[in-house]
Amino acid sequence: PAEAILAEWVDGADILYVGKAGPGSKGNRGLRNQIKEFLDFGRGLPPGHWDGRLIWQLTHTDELIIAWKEVP
Repeated sequence: PAEAILAEWVDGADILYVGKAGPGSKGNRGLRNQIKEFLDFGRGLPPGHWDGRLIWQLTHTDELIIAWKEVP
């Protein structure tokens, strides 16, 4: 996993994009559920999805901030 992280790493980056989510309608899990699944995976629970799984290889994951932006 370390090689995979290094291959994608951008020195000096403050933001890590892990994916996008729909509003949660029409069969979509939605942002709230996707973030919950992401955090559950970080806690060792079975993954709901694999997006962002490499982030848990970083140190100090307890200091990460989750943010989002709505777009039309």
